[in-house]
Amino acid sequence: MTEKDSNMRILMGIDFSAAGVAAADWVARWLAPQAPLALAFVVDVPASPGFTSEVDEGHSVIEETAEEEAVRALTPLVQEFGPDRAEVLVGKGSPGDRLLRLASQWNADLIGVGPHGHNPGLSGFFGSTASRLIRQSPLPVLVVREPTPSTPSRILVALDDGPVGPDVAQWGKRVASLNESLRIGLYVYETLVEGLPGAVAPTADPGLPVAVETAAHDWLGEMLEADGAGEHRTLVSSGRAGSEICRAAEAEEAHLIVMGTHGAPFAGGTFGSVARYVIGHAPCPVLVVPGQREE
Repeated sequence: MTEKDSNMRILMGIDFSAAGVAAADWVARWLAPQAPLALAFVVDVPASPGFTSEVDEGHSVIEETAEEEAVRALTPLVQEFGPDRAEVLVGKGSPGDRLLRLASQWNADLIGVGPHGHNPGLSGFFGSTASRLIRQSPLPVLVVREPTPSTPSRILVALDDGPVGPDVAQWGKRVASLNESLRIGLYVYETLVEGLPGAVAPTADPGLPVAVETAAHDWLGEMLEADGAGEHRTLVSSGRAGSEICRAAEAEEAHLIVMGTHGAPFAGGTFGSVARYVIGHAPCPVLVVPGQREE
């Protein structure tokens, strides 16, 4: 195990859907083939009615059976990924809350999930739980959607000059170092105003001023060159951030997008609209780095 791999501990939330298993497989085989990996399954059994609490033992039996079955089903994956670096974690309760607690107890560096999936009677959390994790997790969350079964050699790092930008750049370097990947730094100059009535909204993107483009390339270079990590190049575009990030990922054949969200961890509501759009439309997995926690 190399030092760069051993320094990244990844907790993968998993159910037994095809999407969930494919997500774990991509992380274990291609993204970080030597990193410590926890396959975490959450048993989410509905609570017994209060009036049956003294006579109904069925729920406890279901929980115990589900935990045993989860360990049995995940053990072959642990053997396949390497028992010296992979292990099974099983919890019970609300999937989002339990995954956050398991990640904290296991000292994870990031949490990974698939985008969706449901296994009736056990635990299905890759829709609402992925959203909940991104909204509440103090750790980066990797949403593994449509992974390419190959080493992620091209990573798109979407940056803006907000407070989360340096953390996004740092995580871009960190995941790129796992496979000596090319980092493509992207800055989107947003020229289209959201929400204006059609009569006053711009009919087309007015374009990118040359001076702004030059300054953006210089700034991206400084962000990517900090700490002197690896090969990189810069890309500047204009338009709506979400659609431009997805367009660039497709055009550049990126295997992974690293971006931030402006929704602060532990805040109510939904996470940032740009991150939500990218996760729903990107042609590859997305690593979302959280914004600053509200005090």
